[in-house]
Amino acid sequence: MKRFRAGLLAAVLVLTAVAGSWANQDPSILAEFDVHNDGDWLIIPVTVHGKTYQFVVDTGCSQTVIDSTLTRGESLHSEEWKRPGHRVVKTLTFYKAPEIKVGNIAWQAPYPVIGEDLTDLRELSGHSFYGLLGMDFLADYAVQVNFDAGKMRLLRSPCRPNGKAIPIVFDKKRSRPLVVGEIAGWGPEAHHIDTGARGYGDLRKELFHFLAHKGMIRNLASSKAGTLCGTEKTAAGWLPGFSIDEGSPRSLNIGESPFGISALGVSFWRRFNVILDFPNETVYLEKSRCGEDDLHDYSGLAFTRKGKVTSVLEIKKGSPADNAGLKAGDVVLSIDGKSVAEARFIELSNIFKTPGKKVAILYKRGDMNYEVALELKSWKEKPPRTAYFKKAPSRKTQATLLVNRGRAFGMRKDAVRALADFDEAIRLNPRDVDALFYRSEVFADKKEYIRALADLNKAISLKPKDAGLVWARGQLFYTQGYLEKAFESFQKCVHLDPKNPAAFCEIGRRYCEQGNFEKALACADQAIQLFPEEADAIALRAACLAMLKHEDKALKEFDRAIRINPRCGSAYYGRGIMLTNAGDYQKALPDLIKGIELGQRTWQIYLARATVYHHRREQEKEIADLEEVLHLDPNNSLAHRGLAWNLATGPKKLRDGRRALVLAQKLCAWTEYKDANALEVLAAAHAEAGNYREAVRWQQSAIQIYAASGSRYDRYYFGFEPVELARMRLGSYEKNTPLRE
Repeated sequence: MKRFRAGLLAAVLVLTAVAGSWANQDPSILAEFDVHNDGDWLIIPVTVHGKTYQFVVDTGCSQTVIDSTLTRGESLHSEEWKRPGHRVVKTLTFYKAPEIKVGNIAWQAPYPVIGEDLTDLRELSGHSFYGLLGMDFLADYAVQVNFDAGKMRLLRSPCRPNGKAIPIVFDKKRSRPLVVGEIAGWGPEAHHIDTGARGYGDLRKELFHFLAHKGMIRNLASSKAGTLCGTEKTAAGWLPGFSIDEGSPRSLNIGESPFGISALGVSFWRRFNVILDFPNETVYLEKSRCGEDDLHDYSGLAFTRKGKVTSVLEIKKGSPADNAGLKAGDVVLSIDGKSVAEARFIELSNIFKTPGKKVAILYKRGDMNYEVALELKSWKEKPPRTAYFKKAPSRKTQATLLVNRGRAFGMRKDAVRALADFDEAIRLNPRDVDALFYRSEVFADKKEYIRALADLNKAISLKPKDAGLVWARGQLFYTQGYLEKAFESFQKCVHLDPKNPAAFCEIGRRYCEQGNFEKALACADQAIQLFPEEADAIALRAACLAMLKHEDKALKEFDRAIRINPRCGSAYYGRGIMLTNAGDYQKALPDLIKGIELGQRTWQIYLARATVYHHRREQEKEIADLEEVLHLDPNNSLAHRGLAWNLATGPKKLRDGRRALVLAQKLCAWTEYKDANALEVLAAAHAEAGNYREAVRWQQSAIQIYAASGSRYDRYYFGFEPVELARMRLGSYEKNTPLRE
């Protein structure tokens, strides 16, 4: 959902963008556009149904929105949406996503897009845009905005680091990118990265109220927020100290959010040349030359536009415009002798930023034209909602403030301060479900499962029909190994939310981990019955079919899941594992890489990719993946075996005999020195360390075990080799020669 403030003219921004000639210069650049660098919106050309329209690049929008004039066919479904703390309900209508082209990037959203009449927002912004390009597209790329050069690029990720790195924290759906900022005198606050918001940004309503009450937000003024639900009066003011890069705190002109979440808009990001590397979850900041946006207005005017007709939207009481007799609805023809028909609103606002200046305005009222000389100056504006901001926040509101600050501490991995805030929030409001839930997450991370479970049980007793809380309890039970209790919780989630395919998928994944693939397949089928194009459910079904030896059917289902949702990480993961097991390493590698990029960072996928690199003889990459396996699963025997073998037998720059020996001894201890493969690794490690007598001893033991078990053996990963190779290695050790592969 989008908005901007019509009351502060410098807030209204648009970028007209033109594709540049970049393709042959840098292969990491996928698309490049010219953009305004004066604080206007980021707008680029997007092709829909073969025709080009202007779209706002909007990281604050989880799903792409297209104007209702661009929708085709009947709507798929509708959902009611209500802003937090408001009674106004907006019905959002969803349509099948059209084929879209952004620069040279062809894209079709895997999920439906929102179709909405954007006429009111076009009039309030003064720009002819026909869509909001949301995170369902942007999440695949690194978005680079060089405000100094007036350029925006879409880059492959990971991109080349440029500037100070700040972590991005995503919500669970990876649709809302957040950064943690520091408010002087208060502490951390999570802010939405929102390039679709004008100005510097907003604070959550209760935090804005608290800081204004404490005098930490100054010069309060009224403002207006335009949203898809209409316009709403809000407040704005100056916040003296704020930073996200650990630099010196700087002042912000900050608004009161109508959405229940703090956000940082274009004027804030314009302080930097910025790279938003979403797949790599990192923001790179380099100070720009643009300086600060001047949001002062010495006129009291706000505009709206229909077609090429620019009119006065509102007049601030007591302002120079009010004193000059201008009224809302007057049609503005020219300012200082220049037509306003094609001027961007931000260009008009810049005219009114010099106090003492006289500005000639030609306007039309009815059938008559008038001209007035507007003398720019500041005026005393009555602070908005004075009684509201003088009133101290209630205990319940204070608890909410502490919960959100505690979450921000948690995002910074500061568990001590997070717990302190959650404890105080629960003291102020013992029935605060959010405080109980987030405190349980901290306890679970610290492996204090009894305390985590106690908090979740209390939260569920307060909100027994909250499927999310029951789900969290199921995950906690599963982590502790209480499988029956975990399944009971997951099944209760299905009962509470029977139309949620994720619940069926999660139960199915748990059945898979237990090896019960028939029941897992039934769960996947139930999810698909609810939502036939749920890619995660289709990928789960494919994985079950693969484990049940229906490889051809499984491959078709993996392919179908990826067609429906090209960002379905579990489908790339499953297909990559299946192709690796089949020995089709060339096709497996791109899937495994893509799966990891999309968040499937399990030890299994890194081991599979290490297997591929092993067969491609890319030992350096193989070792890196084996190290990652050990990081995720420190007692993984296959990773110990593979890493020790490479460190003992690989190229000189990779060899480390001492570490190879430590890994091999650990591996053999686990197998009580009865596994021939492990003994061969131990022999190779001893040879690399120069202990040839021990190498001969353990290689002979391995050969004896091979002779007893048959002529072929599983040496390493999924490969098979003849016993003769083991005898050849023995001969090398007997000649005091280490093994080299």
